[in-house]
Amino acid sequence: MSSTEKTSLEHNHSQAGGSQADDSGGVQEPRIRTLNSDDLFEGAKELGIEHQGLFYRLKITRQGKLVLNK
Repeated sequence: MSSTEKTSLEHNHSQAGGSQADDSGGVQEPRIRTLNSDDLFEGAKELGIEHQGLFYRLKITRQGKLVLNK
């Protein structure tokens, strides 16, 4: 496991908008696997994702935003 992936696994779902605790006193939600876009794209501006037999393109725009197209 890379250090980036290991560090990213320590991120809690709460950083993506989820709650850390419930009303009963602090049960945390499961952690989300998080990837760094630099590691994912490896210098490219576009990559392909196959999901349930369909092909998707994940692109970095000129403005630095991510766009997912079918």
